[in-house]
Amino acid sequence: MNDYHVSSLVVYVSAEHAESVKKTIESLEGAEVPVSNEVGKMVVVLEGDSKDVGRTLRQNQNNTRRNNRHSGVPPNG
Repeated sequence: MNDYHVSSLVVYVSAEHAESVKKTIESLEGAEVPVSNEVGKMVVVLEGDSKDVGRTLRQNQNNTRRNNRHSGVPPNG
């Protein structure tokens, strides 16, 4: 049996990418961005059973790494 989880995190992105990042996050199952601002700071909420939340976090991490490679951001930057 899986437990139901609600997790939140704060994400900082460059202002020029904020809208596209927000749309990408909101396209993930169980994810929403209830608060964001014009400088690229957003609160992300993830909801679902433990498998769903873990899968969403991994998917987001993989998307971030792929996007960083395309934009020239160093792996740890």
